[in-house]
Amino acid sequence: MTSDERVEQLCYLCRMPLAQGQVSRDHAVQKALRAGRQPKTKGYDYAGWLPTHPDCNNRFGPERYVAKALRLIAILHDENCVSRFRHVTDPSIWMMTVNEGCLKGFTRHDLKFFKMIDARDKTAADLRDPAFFSGKPKTDPSRDALFTALSVLTKSAAAILVARHLRTIPESWQVFAIPYGGVTDTLDFDEEFGPTKQALRAWREALASLARVGRLVRSV
Repeated sequence: MTSDERVEQLCYLCRMPLAQGQVSRDHAVQKALRAGRQPKTKGYDYAGWLPTHPDCNNRFGPERYVAKALRLIAILHDENCVSRFRHVTDPSIWMMTVNEGCLKGFTRHDLKFFKMIDARDKTAADLRDPAFFSGKPKTDPSRDALFTALSVLTKSAAAILVARHLRTIPESWQVFAIPYGGVTDTLDFDEEFGPTKQALRAWREALASLARVGRLVRSV
């Protein structure tokens, strides 16, 4: 059995064998991250799809929220959309309010996923009462949105590397992520980590225009 055959017969998410008739097609780059149809330019592609177990593919819930997560990161860094302040009677409570107009396209399910409280039907008196916050978990939407985006980007980066460059599925992955801004083509970590494959080059510019997210590289 060749190394290519081993890749085709293993689920790249759990690395366990794939039984005949129990295979799901997982796109290396999620549809939510594509600007349009598959480019016709030779050598420029989205890395197709990889075989997985249906349960493994369906278990990765955050990927359906990745586009919303990237939008939310941008929104939460927009001073015209967000206000942060300490509660007037209980200084231990910090509040963040988001302009409803900035959340167009976000459903109630989206807000619930990011643990945001819909307070549009609440009065100022309701929010001044510390009891309103009793029992509600403290959340950080910026962190949760960033972690959601990075988890999906990591998954896609691994899928692209398996599809394009690797001949076997690694037992573990080493991921290096940093915040960046400006001219990304000048970033080079080969001296520190050895030769790297820039798995996200095909669509990183579209992501950078949405928010400042980590650039993922994998040492090979």
